[in-house]
Amino acid sequence: MTQRQLEERVIELLLAYGDETSGLLLAQAKQLTVKARDFTGVGFYTRFAAPEELKVQTINKRYEGVTVSLKRPDDTMFFILYIDEGYIHCLEGCAHGEWHEKDIHRIDPATFDGGGRSSFL
Repeated sequence: MTQRQLEERVIELLLAYGDETSGLLLAQAKQLTVKARDFTGVGFYTRFAAPEELKVQTINKRYEGVTVSLKRPDDTMFFILYIDEGYIHCLEGCAHGEWHEKDIHRIDPATFDGGGRSSFL
């Protein structure tokens, strides 16, 4: 699994069980481009750009609730997707323990769990 495949899978899961704007955001997600990716030592932030015509109202909210195991006992990562002014803005991944760019191989794709819960910011 690549970093981009991870991001796509997590966004899909976060938006799968959401509210009425989730379907519109899923369409937007398919056309995202990565603006920046920062690794923090315990996770990452990926910032996106979306086509202007795919703006979803003027909403600010976040989706969370997906976790994945990291091929080590009791080692997981969770994710938060930020929507800013109607655009998917940022995906945050945070591990319980250290996480670096090279650690993508530690993700066990069979262990994705949960669906998105949204809240307004």
